[in-house]
Amino acid sequence: MWPNVNANAGWQRQRLSEGTPTGKLFSSIGNIPGPAVTGLSVPNPYDQYQLGFDASWEIDLFGRIRRGVEAAGANLAASQEDSRAMRLSLYGEVARAYVDLRGAQAKRAVTVAVLGTQRDLLTLAGQRRGAGPGQRHRRVARGGPGDRGGGAASPAGPPDRRRHQRAQPADRPRAGVP
Repeated sequence: MWPNVNANAGWQRQRLSEGTPTGKLFSSIGNIPGPAVTGLSVPNPYDQYQLGFDASWEIDLFGRIRRGVEAAGANLAASQEDSRAMRLSLYGEVARAYVDLRGAQAKRAVTVAVLGTQRDLLTLAGQRRGAGPGQRHRRVARGGPGDRGGGAASPAGPPDRRRHQRAQPADRPRAGVP
């Protein structure tokens, strides 16, 4: 749509060899007898100057240039949208990684809490075991939490076995009981 303008300039210094036919011709121009060539001479060496100027304009009859400009604008818009899409994808990946990290941290906190509870239960079980069966029998005899209403401890076996036997459903036979 805009005109194309070009300009150029050049200078060159040349010397003709007098041993060539062209050099002999130019050196003899001043020596040719006749009225038309009197006082004419060609210096050797000589300077040659060139100047050039071009201007052109392309008429856009069928809209080729206009469509090319529109296509370039559309390509630019598509590139910008691609850039936005990549940023959005990156933001999504960062957010997903953050949520995964926070979930892993929460899972670790729960695991540490469960581990602490299990340690406490292990300590408590060790303390109960160290107390011995006599301590449990006294509690049962006094009507403690293990009392099922007989007032005395059952001689069916050690306390752990009795607890296992009580936890079984009534319709299934008890293991180890005749």
